[in-house]
Amino acid sequence: METPEGSVYTPSQMSSSTSNLSFSQASFLEQPTPSHASALSDDNVSLTSSLSTDTDDDEAEAEWQESLQQLNLLVSLVVIPFFGKWVGRRCAYWVWTRYMTWKYPVDIVITNPKAFNAAGVVGALSSPSPAL
Repeated sequence: METPEGSVYTPSQMSSSTSNLSFSQASFLEQPTPSHASALSDDNVSLTSSLSTDTDDDEAEAEWQESLQQLNLLVSLVVIPFFGKWVGRRCAYWVWTRYMTWKYPVDIVITNPKAFNAAGVVGALSSPSPAL
């Protein structure tokens, strides 16, 4: 006869097959005496602390794996695209500059920087403002 998980066997629940066991085979069924109780409780404490450290280790391992997964997502979804966009724009600017200087070899010489800046300001102010 089986009992549900978490229940305790009592002698009244033993079947006829367990009553034929020898003393060495049936010793695990007996309740501990007070002299054995302190030794068993020490073993239980060490076993419980061992189990708690195992579960702590398992929890720490699970948290570590979750942190690695989050770091992987951060790198793959934020850092790499941002870095790729920056490098791509830098390379495109460099390539476009090289192409334009090869295709149209023009030297730009600014003789009057104040007039150049004033023309830029006037050009910016005279352009139509974008609709909001």
